[in-house]
Amino acid sequence: MARKRNLLLTRLSTVLRKHKHTFVGLTLLIVLNQPGVILANKPDLEQTAQNLNLQGVVQLHQGQAQAALKSWQSAYRTYQKLNNHQGMVGSLINQSLALQATGSYNIACHTLVQALNLEYWICPTSAGQRQPEDYSVDRLNKLLQKQPAQNLQIFGLYNLGNVLRLMGELDASSVILQKALSISQTISGNTQMFNQISLSIANTDFALYKRARNQFSLIDEPVAKEKALNLAVSKIKSALLTYEKFSFKEDEWALQAKLNEFKLLIEAASLPNYSPSEFSHNSDILNLIENILTRFSNVQNMPIINYIDYRLNFAYSLIEYADNNSRDFKKNVKDNLLSTALLITQNALVQSRSLNNNRTISNALGILGYGYSSINQLNDAETYFKQAIALAQSVQAWDLAYQWQWQLGKLYKTMTNNSIAIQTYKEAIKSLNQIRGNILSANPDIQFAFKTKIEPVYKQYMELVLSQEDADVSQVIKAQEQLNMVELENYLQCGKLSTTSLLDSQNVRNQPPSIYLIRLINQVEVIIRDQQGKFHRHSVNIKLLDSLLDELISLSQTERFKYFSENDLLPYCQEIYHLLLSPLKQYLPSTGHLIFVLDSYFQNLPIPILHDGENYLIKKYSISLSSTFQFYKKQDFKQDDLKALVAAIYQLNPKFSQKFTPLPEVKAEIQNIRENTASTLELINSEFTIAHFQQKIKQPPSIVHISSHSQFSSDPEQTFILAWDSLLTLNQLDYMFQRQNPESLINLLVLSACQTAKSDRRSALGIAGLAVQSGARSTIASLWLVNSDSTTYLMGKFYQGLKSGLSKGEALRQAQLSLLSHPKYSHPYYWAAFMLIGAWD
Repeated sequence: MARKRNLLLTRLSTVLRKHKHTFVGLTLLIVLNQPGVILANKPDLEQTAQNLNLQGVVQLHQGQAQAALKSWQSAYRTYQKLNNHQGMVGSLINQSLALQATGSYNIACHTLVQALNLEYWICPTSAGQRQPEDYSVDRLNKLLQKQPAQNLQIFGLYNLGNVLRLMGELDASSVILQKALSISQTISGNTQMFNQISLSIANTDFALYKRARNQFSLIDEPVAKEKALNLAVSKIKSALLTYEKFSFKEDEWALQAKLNEFKLLIEAASLPNYSPSEFSHNSDILNLIENILTRFSNVQNMPIINYIDYRLNFAYSLIEYADNNSRDFKKNVKDNLLSTALLITQNALVQSRSLNNNRTISNALGILGYGYSSINQLNDAETYFKQAIALAQSVQAWDLAYQWQWQLGKLYKTMTNNSIAIQTYKEAIKSLNQIRGNILSANPDIQFAFKTKIEPVYKQYMELVLSQEDADVSQVIKAQEQLNMVELENYLQCGKLSTTSLLDSQNVRNQPPSIYLIRLINQVEVIIRDQQGKFHRHSVNIKLLDSLLDELISLSQTERFKYFSENDLLPYCQEIYHLLLSPLKQYLPSTGHLIFVLDSYFQNLPIPILHDGENYLIKKYSISLSSTFQFYKKQDFKQDDLKALVAAIYQLNPKFSQKFTPLPEVKAEIQNIRENTASTLELINSEFTIAHFQQKIKQPPSIVHISSHSQFSSDPEQTFILAWDSLLTLNQLDYMFQRQNPESLINLLVLSACQTAKSDRRSALGIAGLAVQSGARSTIASLWLVNSDSTTYLMGKFYQGLKSGLSKGEALRQAQLSLLSHPKYSHPYYWAAFMLIGAWD
């Protein structure tokens, strides 16, 4: 039996040398060669475990991830019978590799946490959420200090860092990989693992660049925007520095480094005021392409599935580079790039078919479709896209399905086959919805690419539908509602938010008119759904609106707004009304309530300030805003006589005195609430701590009124509410609100003394995010920090209106009209900032 065991180890050693660049082989080698692993009294079980491990290696290299997982699970159970701890740990680490290959990142993460004896809070939930107090760099570093300096630990940490990167947990990935690198430096003779970890750290830096680049494209607040750009630049530089260090190596990891260097240099060209030459001395991309082609020929003994994936990713990047830079080089250069990409993809397709790996086959077919569409062979492109979509759907690879459906939709549009194009775009959106609920299972490349890979699908679909003579406007509205929710999910970095479209309501004819303002690529679409449920629409050239909106919104966010005379202000308010609403005003009632459904382009526009030439809009209508109609989903809510939880600060904690000013008028505001509600539960000044608020919000009354400094921004990190002891962040608020008793629904959330971040065109996104997270049926907030006296006056009138039986929308309107008629507060600065989000009744 000993002779058999030695023969097996010899064969294993040969296989491991053959696949020496794969982490699986390294892990198995450590497990099998540890002293004391083989138990003399159980040689058959030991040999069985070793056979299963070897079988898993071969299966994974051939792209058979599920089969490899089963083999390693069996190996784990066998090592468990042998009481072989290191064998069990190695099998768990191997299982995580198979789980990663199937996209089961969350399970892979927890498997590694088990193997390394770490704590489960390191892994986020499938929705990307964790308790805000769980994760911190300090806490993670302290936990990692307990890891022993052993090869097995290095491999486990290395793999955990990779999984967390794939899940979008980039900060944790960076910390864990740095720890793995630190341990590897203490163990001599581990140069190869040191290089692998260094490369993985660079890959995390690449991902950090993508996240910062995504933030830069979404954030409008100037300081945060510059911070995001600086971070993006620094991460490009650090990643490229590492990639370039692999220039003189000839192995799989050097190939991966050069492939990522190519992708990153292409990405760098999209940064404003930067070019690839500013990041790298080796910025001649055409020479880099030749280098990569040579490496593909020279690298030996690479696992076949890795070889295919690398070639497909390279081919896709080649096509992208050729398409996006065709003006910068001669036609024959573009043709050569595209023909090279097609040849690489055809060969990869043949190899992936030999493995019977449907996901990889779908990827190859889709890239062929992309390549053939780039050389204008549209019929071939259509064929390949259709095959790619069918295979992706068969294995539920929705991240691939939506990409190929999107590309096919664009192809049909080019062929002027608009009816089929519309249906194809619709299918792409359905596929996107499949991955909305669990973005962590999606292709990591789309986690931080909202502006380039998600939003355009919806926008192009809506434009295409509206270009038809008999446009189905209801489909456009549903798409816009979905896009608003996807944008909020991207902003909040959360799972799929629940939503119910107004168009799905059985009582649609009993709802007030709804006005949709939708910014498309070159136009703004205005759609009114009247009280009979009929749609009316018109389009406005975006060039006519852009400067007007920018100037009005910028003005409203400055201190000089209240000194700007109404005669100078009215031309803006009237012209915007004229462009947006005047052409459809005959479809609006003379009085009543209006619902505005705004995309983020319009969210900072103070709607009550619009003027028809005779009156402000607020004179005729009460107004509510919504980014979605989830708020109108029927609730089993019972009125409870206006009971309120009031959290307020009018005396500042000394540690915040340099940044914020006291709000003495809040005392009068609290008194007004006491006088106009049945009862109040109060957290005032030092009582309004995060811990106290979290405790009270578990069973909140129907009204939650927060009167303290608050700021909302397109940067979630700049969105907060000031509590006595700390800033309540958006993540903390989400955690508190989501864990309240679902039967104790908040009917109304009021945020007094709040404001949107200055010079931030999209800052109201933060208010919309909090409104959704709180689960409140209605939220009242302000777009700018209004005078304390006038706010106290308005809140008093508002609660008086509620007490007298007015709806929330009408109570707010009457309060605003009281200010409008007040000689001291008639300027729009005092009353136009307040908005009601959600249910108006």
